[in-house]
Amino acid sequence: MRTLLLLTALVGVAPAPALAEQPGAPARLKILVLEGQGAVNLLPARTAVQPVVEVRDENDNPLEGVTVTFELPASGPGGFFPGGQLTQTGVTNRQGQVSTRGLMPNDRPGAFEILVRADYQGRTAVERISQVNGYLSAEEARRRRRRWLWPLIIMGSAGAAAGIYFAVRDPAQPVPISIGPPVFGPPR
Repeated sequence: MRTLLLLTALVGVAPAPALAEQPGAPARLKILVLEGQGAVNLLPARTAVQPVVEVRDENDNPLEGVTVTFELPASGPGGFFPGGQLTQTGVTNRQGQVSTRGLMPNDRPGAFEILVRADYQGRTAVERISQVNGYLSAEEARRRRRRWLWPLIIMGSAGAAAGIYFAVRDPAQPVPISIGPPVFGPPR
């Protein structure tokens, strides 16, 4: 700010205000990602999370009739829309929302971005939606990790108990091992 004031004093002319501050400048658009950000598309099932966005004006009001284009990467992880297309265009509804239809992941695992462009009355906004093509959903990955957690805890506890037993026992005394008669009845 001090540099701006010093420059104004030296030159004698104030700098032009930013584009958004100029009278008559087009108001800004905002794209809010409602669904699809950080989603995992499952390759074995050939299913993808359909992105849903909402377009708002500078006063945070939803805009109806905005043309929105979704663009997938041309190579690497990504996908395609019906007909093998890499772009799909839609128009926002009364709530300012639009979604893709028929997005399918390609066969390449990994992260990618969907470029979203909104055009309305000479105004444009751009947003990126990050997704991943993978083999497990986030929930399935958590379930598989949990499946291994308890057996590891039990085996670790049993090993620790055996280690403590053998560390404190008298090595001169033999460890008795016997098999008793079978016992039938309710669990104790």
